Amino acid sequence: MLLSARASATQVCFDVEDSCGGLPPGQSAALFAPYAQRGSDRSGLGLGLAICEKAARASGGEIRVQDLPGKGCVFTLELPRSLHTVTVAATHRDAPGSTSMAHPREALRAGGPAETAHI
Repeated sequence: MLLSARASATQVCFDVEDSCGGLPPGQSAALFAPYAQRGSDRSGLGLGLAICEKAARASGGEIRVQDLPGKGCVFTLELPRSLHTVTVAATHRDAPGSTSMAHPREALRAGGPAETAHI
């Protein structure tokens, strides 16, 4: 597995290259479908790439795969370099009807006002 990163004025890109041997023809788009699993290992749920794709899009970016036949794949995550502002309601994790905290470093008070986090 090889991880590399690069940046431009507008985006950052991360490449993850594996040595899976490549993909069967026409299978690259299916990898991002929920519950998709390739290979014999069924220990996971097949949600990893679907979650990555949703997270990338929610951040204004994208994820894609490049097949390297007979060798492996390169997954590329592109994210904008700009600062995003997210507003989260301050609720307690265990309170009835609460939402989970948006960022683990944010300490939100139960019943407090909404807070803004720059990420």
